[in-house]
Amino acid sequence: MADTTLYSSAKDYWVKDGAISITLNAMGDYDKIAVSLAAGTVIMAFLQVNGVPVIDYNAGRNYRTWALAAANTHFDRPDKVYVYARLSKRADTAMLIFPYEKIPVNPEPNNADGYYHIMLGSITPSTIDGNRVERTWEDPLEFGTLGTDEQQNAASKDLAEMFELRDGTIFALKNLTFVDGARLLLLRMLVLNGGSSLANISSIATTASVGNDEDFEGTDTSLVTSAAMVAYQQLREAVLNTRFLRKDQNDETPYKLTMGEAEVKGDAEVKGDVTIGGHATIGTAGTQQTQAEVLNVRGRAKVRTVIFGDYTPGLIAGAEQGALIEQSGDARFKSVSISEFLEVPEIRFNRAMVYIGIGLRSVGGGIIEDVIPDMDASGNLLGSGRCALKLEDGEYGAIDIDDLCLGFWHNMTKNQATGEYEATNNATSDYDPRNGDYELRGFQSVYFRVVGIYPTETDYMADDRDAGHFVSDPHDNISNRGANKYFRYTLRGSASGTSSTAGTTGPKIWNQHPHSQMHFGQVANPTLTDRQNLVVTTNKYELKLEKMVWWNYTSQNIVKIDGMLDGFSMSEEWQEPVYDEHGRVIGHQTRTGTRQFQGNGSVLGNAFIYGKIIQFERLARHIEIDTGGDTFIAHGETKTLTCSLRDGYGQDVTDEVTLWEIRRDGNTQDDVAWNNSSKALNFNGTIDITDTEAYSDLSDGISTLFVITAYWQTEDGSVANAMRVVEI
Repeated sequence: MADTTLYSSAKDYWVKDGAISITLNAMGDYDKIAVSLAAGTVIMAFLQVNGVPVIDYNAGRNYRTWALAAANTHFDRPDKVYVYARLSKRADTAMLIFPYEKIPVNPEPNNADGYYHIMLGSITPSTIDGNRVERTWEDPLEFGTLGTDEQQNAASKDLAEMFELRDGTIFALKNLTFVDGARLLLLRMLVLNGGSSLANISSIATTASVGNDEDFEGTDTSLVTSAAMVAYQQLREAVLNTRFLRKDQNDETPYKLTMGEAEVKGDAEVKGDVTIGGHATIGTAGTQQTQAEVLNVRGRAKVRTVIFGDYTPGLIAGAEQGALIEQSGDARFKSVSISEFLEVPEIRFNRAMVYIGIGLRSVGGGIIEDVIPDMDASGNLLGSGRCALKLEDGEYGAIDIDDLCLGFWHNMTKNQATGEYEATNNATSDYDPRNGDYELRGFQSVYFRVVGIYPTETDYMADDRDAGHFVSDPHDNISNRGANKYFRYTLRGSASGTSSTAGTTGPKIWNQHPHSQMHFGQVANPTLTDRQNLVVTTNKYELKLEKMVWWNYTSQNIVKIDGMLDGFSMSEEWQEPVYDEHGRVIGHQTRTGTRQFQGNGSVLGNAFIYGKIIQFERLARHIEIDTGGDTFIAHGETKTLTCSLRDGYGQDVTDEVTLWEIRRDGNTQDDVAWNNSSKALNFNGTIDITDTEAYSDLSDGISTLFVITAYWQTEDGSVANAMRVVEI
């Protein structure tokens, strides 16, 4: 068939119901879909027009079938997408494709090696009026009705009710209603036999009348054909639908609709712009919301002020409950959870930075935006994959080929039974053997190596693991790498390294893949010497390393250690004199050993000092408190605290104290009064702490802290102090 404007419909094909699964907005990316097929999925198709085949039978006069294949896809445009099955004319293979325009069934009728195209559905754009929105199904995914039992049984039943075969002649069993153009004609008692034929219908039609409603009601003697009934209903609906909005089905109007009051009890979806002059309240009016309704606007929603729930402003910032968004752009929330990225010029208010974990400072690293792990033909996860970095406009990725990288990720997996996300496959304890293997409690350690860089997103999405798509030579021209955004990786594996979970069976298998939104740092590079320096910071020490060519470091890589030195060591060599039998030095010999470090301090290789070096003995004084055995006090009791000051050698130097001070910390308001009481102000190193019905020195909290400070004057005239905290 040479008609290149013919498009397919659901009756032209069949796929087993549920055999195709397409997840929109995969991994939170509005332009990514995840596609999976049931094993052995095939598509069956047949199409003919006026008896002329477009998609014909196979050689055995049966419907043709094609083995269907598909792959995860990332759209490079935010436009509307169509879902098509592309069927090979010559072979029995088909592929799911996702074009941006509709395609005729047979766009190249004269190409025997071309393809047929069967449309299965369509997907909405990811950008509307410049705003990013989730994609949804515009035309839902259909599995087709070609050759189904329902279709065949319905056709057989209609024929059996309309006609009867008698001695080779077909007789109409009831009166027939036909459609002639746009008019509905009722033909009474039409019998097709040897004296009449279909050609006589036009002459008989002059005796017919235009049908009324009652003419289209089937009886025992009058049968309305389905074509006539459909045509009649279509004519009626065409007239009614131009004048009225339907209440029994989905409907729309291109004209302005004005209402005195509108109440939406379910979801509201607006594809254009929305302008609300006053406030907008979303939820169940007059009641506490038990299930939030949804206002889904694909265009722009203009609202002066939006209030969510029972909004109450916070004392300093945010909200105590509910939320507020004002037309100025200001917003107040109680808390915000963001699944991907938060991009702001500045974060203010709490300007203190609290750091827990491990910090990596090196020439490489970044944030993962997208991950596509490799899988084998059976869907099993392999130890390699592809990643994309999150970069700002014009930014160049800080990675290079052969970079060995480390990241940490708190892994969550959805429990299919409860629907809740649960932490899985995370470390159960902190682990740091002082060799570069790290585990943080509650996180996965992710080790991977950059083995190639894709120049473009097209190469990145090719997914054929062909080295022709990525640069794998670390010395290749940097201009061949695009923005250094897309790269191929392999996991560290189990060739080396230790772990708290390794047990006695061997080293841990580092098989955790990178994750989207994960931060990572480059720790080594075996081929590029300018990428072999690393600074590691923990809450116990800071470590500076050089010549890092592998995941693990040794004492040969250490340049400097600051902080807690326990667990670190270095190989050392020294010369010892060799004596003869008379005690005279006759030479030297080299000795080797290992220097173990302990305590807090610094270890460094080279030091260039142009100022003074002052060494002194630091023996800090401290307070000892005698509580009579323990610090517990029962209700109705009194406990005496007796304090003394000791020097660095443990000698009692209490007589040198010039001032004792005690402060209570348990309840803010009551503490002020207690700290200004005569009992606290007259403290001289000894005090009775009482807890009785009539009077108590304790706060109303679970426990009370007393901070005791001793002051004394040093020989140079300055004032020094020592502090001790006791909990009662």
